[in-house]
Amino acid sequence: MDEFSYSDSVVDNIARHFVEQKGAGLTGSDAPVGTVLGGLPGAGKSTLLNTFREEQHGNVLVVNADEFRRFHPQFNEIVDKYGENYPEHTAAFSGAVAERVIALGTEKRLNLAVEGTFRTAQTPISTLQLLKDNGYTTQVYIKAESAEVAWSNTLARAEAERAMNGTGRTV
Repeated sequence: MDEFSYSDSVVDNIARHFVEQKGAGLTGSDAPVGTVLGGLPGAGKSTLLNTFREEQHGNVLVVNADEFRRFHPQFNEIVDKYGENYPEHTAAFSGAVAERVIALGTEKRLNLAVEGTFRTAQTPISTLQLLKDNGYTTQVYIKAESAEVAWSNTLARAEAERAMNGTGRTV
């Protein structure tokens, strides 16, 4: 085990709590839709997300692995040790929680929006295949933006995050 290990039960508990909290008021569907959203950090994926939410009348569980980083059992220690490079050391954990949330969401037949960067093709392809295998209609939204604008937006977001909670994410 590495110095920042975590158990499957921790991942499962966090995922279940997330689905209970964020899924409250959402209803399952006989014809669920799963959307995978991609783009550079800071490109404006939230605009795509808002479009999908409107299409589904707000009945969407949003899965963004970045949201789960702060729930790592040793998050504070990781930030203390690695500073703004903490995403590199929480990536496996946040990805595991996201995968579990997607699995729980598909069990409930919830419409899902899964955010990512499409850094590699494998993750979105696997997610889309999982959704298809579970009877979902799937769609992909990609937000293109120049690297300069995306980086500027990323830095602005990181500054806002630092002001709010002391850490800012630049990936």
